[in-house]
Amino acid sequence: MENPEPAEEVNGMCIVRKKEGKAVISRGTLYGYNYTALAYKKAGKNIEPYVIEPAFGDKKVFSHEGEEFHYTLEGTQESYYGEIKCLLGPGDSIYFDSIVPHGARSIGKVRAKILVVTFSYKRLA
Repeated sequence: MENPEPAEEVNGMCIVRKKEGKAVISRGTLYGYNYTALAYKKAGKNIEPYVIEPAFGDKKVFSHEGEEFHYTLEGTQESYYGEIKCLLGPGDSIYFDSIVPHGARSIGKVRAKILVVTFSYKRLA
């Protein structure tokens, strides 16, 4: 099958075209983060890829089982992991155990845009 339509999962694969990214949480709601889910059509997945644009201002802290990978696409993010804090710019990445309290916020003049991939042990059970 050439260039399958993204509407359905086909043989365990799903495609989400740029214009189809599903906005899960919009600006001004939960923690001020923008989320765009990139594989929301895939059933039974073990990883969750999405793009976030963290808010400016106070840091928000998250903690959950699993692992996370963040790759900064645009802007600058202040990333924190436990007591560690670092600035990450375009092309920088971080990988961590997500049970440790963590989060990110935008720093500078433009909102950061970050590709995030989460993995949950619970999904494997």
